Amino acid sequence: MIPRINVHSSMGGFGHPLIQLTDAFELANANAAVEALALTAVDYNPLARLIDLHQTAQHSKPGAGQALAILQQIHHDSRLNRAFASPGVQNTSIILRSETNRKVMLGYIESLDFSDTAEEAAESDLHELTKVAVLLLCTVSRHSKSLAEMQRRHKFDFYLTHQLTFCWSLRVLVPYFPKSARSRLFRSEWLLMVLAYLHQQLPCIKPDILEQTPLLEASFGTEWHRLRDTALGSTKDRGYDPHFVKVLRTLWEFSRIWREDEQMFLEAAVRFECEFDGWTGYGKEGEEKMDVAT
Repeated sequence: MIPRINVHSSMGGFGHPLIQLTDAFELANANAAVEALALTAVDYNPLARLIDLHQTAQHSKPGAGQALAILQQIHHDSRLNRAFASPGVQNTSIILRSETNRKVMLGYIESLDFSDTAEEAAESDLHELTKVAVLLLCTVSRHSKSLAEMQRRHKFDFYLTHQLTFCWSLRVLVPYFPKSARSRLFRSEWLLMVLAYLHQQLPCIKPDILEQTPLLEASFGTEWHRLRDTALGSTKDRGYDPHFVKVLRTLWEFSRIWREDEQMFLEAAVRFECEFDGWTGYGKEGEEKMDVAT
């Protein structure tokens, strides 16, 4: 069991304390664990107050595509102010200062019910959030439908990609938390996912892009083997980027957990590996942007 920590403080830096604690568990590294726990002690995020708000709206279980449907509703919601000069976490304060934006966002966050803490429910909830995280990773760019387009590399949105990493942290750590903390952990990820989607300018999610991904090898096994070799032995601009390696590894791990969706995870990994040319989404001038067409 994980020592008693403030679950709300694990949200600091968009979930970095929880992600570092995951690394500590997987590497059996006590120093990394101490650093992660220290972060939870000093990095309280005011957003955590939103997790404990009483759910007043009608809500449903996350399964059956509900999370994706909600993000697509957000994309088309005319009540939201989209007047951001550029994407980036700096837009968070703009979103929360607007009473309309804040109210609309909370309504969508409340739309999913994570109160069932049973093992089967937690597995289903995480599966749903992970599939949405994969779509945010790979289907919000401006192009990349054919193999030729895939070979034209582009940058991936860091804050949207970060949602996949948070999902992996939940997969590793949730079994070690008491059941009473599970709903807050999943609600935290959903809050960060919705907020990231908002402050990154509500890009258009196009699930069909994954289905059009051409696999480069004859079988799933050989394709994963090729991707592993790429992650471990690629050139400096890619293989030396820890987030590049982490994404490929995380997709592979999820493919082993949910075999029924292995093709989706593999298609995402192939597309990510072929197209990756660094990161964007920090709000810097001249950055490459995602497809935010309505």
